[in-house]
Amino acid sequence: MSELEADPLAPLRATFAGVVANLTNPKLDAKGAHGAKYTSLGELTNHLRPLLADARISVMHELGGDSTTIAVTLVVLDIDTGDRMVVGRAAMPFRDAQQLGGIVTYLRRYLLTAAFGIVGDHDDDGKAASAPARRPGKPSNDQPSTVRPADTISPAQKEALQTRYSVLDRPE
Repeated sequence: MSELEADPLAPLRATFAGVVANLTNPKLDAKGAHGAKYTSLGELTNHLRPLLADARISVMHELGGDSTTIAVTLVVLDIDTGDRMVVGRAAMPFRDAQQLGGIVTYLRRYLLTAAFGIVGDHDDDGKAASAPARRPGKPSNDQPSTVRPADTISPAQKEALQTRYSVLDRPE
């Protein structure tokens, strides 16, 4: 049994691995809300496109999900044979169309950097994720004072909850 019979995607996998082996990290051309630098989707796409074209492969992002969750699947295509290989999938919930658009861009960018093994953002060595929790009511340099801590609700939310529970015949 030949290698191609055992794995019909072996040639595409080898081509993909060759592209990954020759990649460099793109420049960090954008800055997030809290000042962290990252590679925009446009810069990342422009960085990858010539290398993918030379290797005769392409990538596409398939969208799926439901009314509350968007899923993005990264597919690598062999331009000559039409073979396709799924190299990553991620999903996130969303509340509205504005958030949906941002999440799609975010997932596309992160799937590309993960699949190709490149760095597309500043590595803070886990500093942000391991920062101590902020005390309620104490804004920091990167948290505007208009942002409520996660464990509090607005007066409008409180009123809505009281209205909903007042129609129940239970003391709780």
